[in-house]
Amino acid sequence: MDDARQVCDKLHNMGPSLVVITSMINGECSNKGGVITVVASKRSPKDDTNSSVQDEIWQIDSPVVPGHYTGTGDLIAALLLAWTTTCSGEMCSVLEKVIGTMHSVIKRTWEISSDSVASKELQLIQSKIDIECPPVPLFKAKQIF
Repeated sequence: MDDARQVCDKLHNMGPSLVVITSMINGECSNKGGVITVVASKRSPKDDTNSSVQDEIWQIDSPVVPGHYTGTGDLIAALLLAWTTTCSGEMCSVLEKVIGTMHSVIKRTWEISSDSVASKELQLIQSKIDIECPPVPLFKAKQIF
């Protein structure tokens, strides 16, 4: 986790106030499972003078759904943009909505997938309700710094 924190700090220093690492694998990642961790770091001024900053770093874990799917990067980017705007940057809520939706969409895709590449494309239309109204938090975000 220290490496992730250092990377977030370096990226913050380049300008963005929000940095998200979307695919840290904890444990063995295989068809038998594993855990994927998402880390989000939000930098904001400590006071009105903007002379110093504070970082708020959050983590959320979810089980890995076996397989490789087309469109996961695009979907997580779109969900992060939508929910950070809607939730006014409240990172706990943002991460729980984004990761709950991602897990639901990927799981739905996995349930109907076969060996064909086309069957690995995310089932976005079939997941419309999960995208618009994320499931009750399936996984809990926690502030780690």
